[in-house]
Amino acid sequence: MSWLGNVFRSKRGSRPASSGSSEARAELIAQVQFQAALELAQRGDRHEAIAAFRLAAAAFRECGKRRGEAVCLHGEGAQHLLRGETDQAEQCTIRSLALHRACGDDEFIAPVVADLGAIVRRKGDLRQAIEYYTEALELYERLSDDAEIERCRKKIRKIERDIKLTQV
Repeated sequence: MSWLGNVFRSKRGSRPASSGSSEARAELIAQVQFQAALELAQRGDRHEAIAAFRLAAAAFRECGKRRGEAVCLHGEGAQHLLRGETDQAEQCTIRSLALHRACGDDEFIAPVVADLGAIVRRKGDLRQAIEYYTEALELYERLSDDAEIERCRKKIRKIERDIKLTQV
């Protein structure tokens, strides 16, 4: 989830509409709610962070900022996962992925797919986890993100070992 905080500072991140418009104010409110959610998450207040990510997602949805909504859903999913709520984590993360794909956000899709790998792995679906990590690996290769490429490769190798151990 470490990349979430940089989303709105990135070149392709959400930018407010013309200053002073009601659309710009609505988007600014959504961004402030998102920042509050991040702060709650960083403090470890999972329950409050989930509520804040939901508010921020709704605010982004209301002002038509699908990327912002997707990022908030991903953040909410990460908080659910940290609480051990894998079904809720999976639902939020799948919704986030669908929105990012609709926006064509390749650089945002890779970490979401990798997180889906972690979620289904925790749920015990090792083969599906390998599929997600393999997809994330391919995306990170296209993005030339060496650190994430290696991380995905390690996860895949570890899961493959786990599968072999369960087959013995």
